[in-house]
Amino acid sequence: AQAPPSKPVYRVMSDEHSDELARLLVQDFDGRIVPMHTVCDQLLRKLYRSNKYEDFNAVQAVMSMHMYPDYWMEQKVIQVPTAVREKYALEDYASFIELSDRMPDGSLQFKWLKDYEDAMRKRESERGETEKKLIKLVEKHQVFLGILQWSYIKVIPLANDKANTWFVPLSQDLTVRDSVSSRIVLSYLTQVDKGSRDGNYREAEKLLGDLIAFQRETAPVSILPSETHVSVEISYNKMSIFKNAEYSYFTIAMVLLIVYFISIFRRSDKGPGKVSKTTRKVFVFLLVIIFLYHGAGLAMRWYISGHAPWSNGYEAVVFIAWITMIAGFLFARFSPVILAAAALLAFFMIFVTEMNLLDPEITPLQPVLKSYWLMIHVAVITGSYGFLGLAAILGLVNLILYTSRTKANAEVVTDNINILTYVSEMTMTIGLFMLT
Repeated sequence: AQAPPSKPVYRVMSDEHSDELARLLVQDFDGRIVPMHTVCDQLLRKLYRSNKYEDFNAVQAVMSMHMYPDYWMEQKVIQVPTAVREKYALEDYASFIELSDRMPDGSLQFKWLKDYEDAMRKRESERGETEKKLIKLVEKHQVFLGILQWSYIKVIPLANDKANTWFVPLSQDLTVRDSVSSRIVLSYLTQVDKGSRDGNYREAEKLLGDLIAFQRETAPVSILPSETHVSVEISYNKMSIFKNAEYSYFTIAMVLLIVYFISIFRRSDKGPGKVSKTTRKVFVFLLVIIFLYHGAGLAMRWYISGHAPWSNGYEAVVFIAWITMIAGFLFARFSPVILAAAALLAFFMIFVTEMNLLDPEITPLQPVLKSYWLMIHVAVITGSYGFLGLAAILGLVNLILYTSRTKANAEVVTDNINILTYVSEMTMTIGLFMLT
């Protein structure tokens, strides 16, 4: 009788060793030298829309995908957009095999390639939602294919290379010019596999140290991030600062709005109660902390990238959210609802960045933007949207007050409407002045 086919082997390195490997330097497709943690974090987010897969962190999961591809090709690690699920009868997550057809030469090709090609022939404005999401799914399929081909693990620098190009192990271009350097990586991977089996990573750690030392000895110092830089970037990746700020802004905004409306619609001859005042003070204090935390995230991106954090769509929206909070603090003395409105708008802005519409990847600055005065110009123009956005949301609050005004609360509500109208006009004026 024929023996049943054996299951593909897979192993995952320990969490402790993944923290060591996270510091290995890699050259990304933009030419930036980044920690391994950044590459793995970006790849897993693109595939799975999370920086963890089950109990594994990004470095554990992505390196296991590289080392044991036969197993991971059958795992549901590719997130499928909703519109595509409905048309092609797919689940929330699919495996690489599910999305592929095997060609006569043995290669794997995206299953609905004709639909993808038809979508790509159309202008973006002519594409339907399903076609747009199908293109996104093909991008994820290609990312996984790149993992199978080891396209992202460019860990080997070449001595005296004018282009400062790094290579993946056993790359044909590398072996022609340097047949030795790949051996360290291959020996290290062998020891990682061994350590995954017996739990002893001592030899793997020694070889990893040799590889990191080789990188720093071979590549020019001018292109290498410092050890501090590497630590900051890994910390930034792990902290998810803007996602945490998003949830915090929403919670605080809701509490402050509820307290505000309760104080407005209670009996008009009474001012805010002691509980309302205390609650407001506590949550305003928390809002200051979140604002500083948000700013620290922008400062970390600035330090990591080496340029001001408003050079792409993702950074611009996060920066505008921060400027919105500055506008809120500047005008908070006029009415307690202004900070609540600013926090709510900041939440919506960061929420948009977390919808997978904007790429959060840190990228090198485009040459056209390498100008001090242009950096100031972009900051002022971009910052103006924070003030204009606050004017818009205060107008929305005013509409709510107008529709809620009764004879009993007319005096209090009218006073608040007048205050918010005044502040809205001021923020709009500042925004227009910055914009022009």
